[in-house]
Amino acid sequence: MQVKLLRVLQEKEFERVGGEQTIKSNVRIISATNKNLQQAVAQKDFREDLFYRLSVIPIKLPALRERKDDIPALARYFVKKIGRPAKRSFSAQAIDALLSYSWPGNIRELENLIERILIISSEEEISLQTIARYLGNNSSLSENYDGIPLDDALYKFEKNLIEHAMKKCDGIKNRAAKMLGIGTSSLYYKLEKFGLL
Repeated sequence: MQVKLLRVLQEKEFERVGGEQTIKSNVRIISATNKNLQQAVAQKDFREDLFYRLSVIPIKLPALRERKDDIPALARYFVKKIGRPAKRSFSAQAIDALLSYSWPGNIRELENLIERILIISSEEEISLQTIARYLGNNSSLSENYDGIPLDDALYKFEKNLIEHAMKKCDGIKNRAAKMLGIGTSSLYYKLEKFGLL
């Protein structure tokens, strides 16, 4: 398949499956992958010539956990996209829960979570309890649970995490924000919220 794609890119022509006529093409290719193609080239799993044909303007899109400032806007977007015409929103604690999660499945996991909530839950303002219930057992929210109410457990966990990051980074806020995977403005908001300023 790589050889065939390379030919289309180099020669700007192809034949349909089962066809005999050569068809000219004039296309631009936009491709995406979650694999490290340079590593795949080094391991001979991906053709080097195809890699350089495709890699004209590479754009690295960070994982969702590396750009947590986008999560509230994305969550609202998915509610609007999936849940229309119903008007649904998130409580402040629910947004904090979304920000606290590591999102190993990236944006698809967030979209699936929102869709699941909109299908199963009828609440107009999506609560922390609903987020925690449908986020599943892999959520970092369930770690270190010691029998206290969920709101209090989440508050305590997040505050401890931020205090630890600030201590580890000698109080340098932009370093602590980077370590936590959030923007500096989000860190300022949380420091104020937890009385740590």
